[in-house]
Amino acid sequence: KKIPSWKSKVFDQKREYSTRISYLKKISDNLDAKSELEFYSNNSFEIFVLFYEEFLHLESTLKAKGGLRTCSEYFKYLCNVLKTLMKSVEEKIRNGYNYYAIHFVVRKLIHPSNYPKARRYGIELGLIWLHCLQEPFDIF
Repeated sequence: KKIPSWKSKVFDQKREYSTRISYLKKISDNLDAKSELEFYSNNSFEIFVLFYEEFLHLESTLKAKGGLRTCSEYFKYLCNVLKTLMKSVEEKIRNGYNYYAIHFVVRKLIHPSNYPKARRYGIELGLIWLHCLQEPFDIF
């Protein structure tokens, strides 16, 4: 399936991260599962940077506003972006791809002070991440 013209809008550095994420959602909605994984695999670096920056921004916003309830659907989609990305680049993850960044995200999500829904997403992402690693990754 041909990827819509939204692709250029996803990778446009001049746009805000939340706008770029919304265009990524439009692309994902218009692709079948196989094409979506291929798209994520081909653009893994850009998508991960986009996810990570928006995650950091959302985390600081939630701390300031005090809750996940205000942006629950957006947060859920953001976690799905990481889940799809991890599924599309399993081999890279096995070789240590963004090890510390993914570890940071999972650790932030499963923190005891988070809402149960955020911890659930963290556990789900952590299990997918461990599945991708398949064996303990030696960080030294």
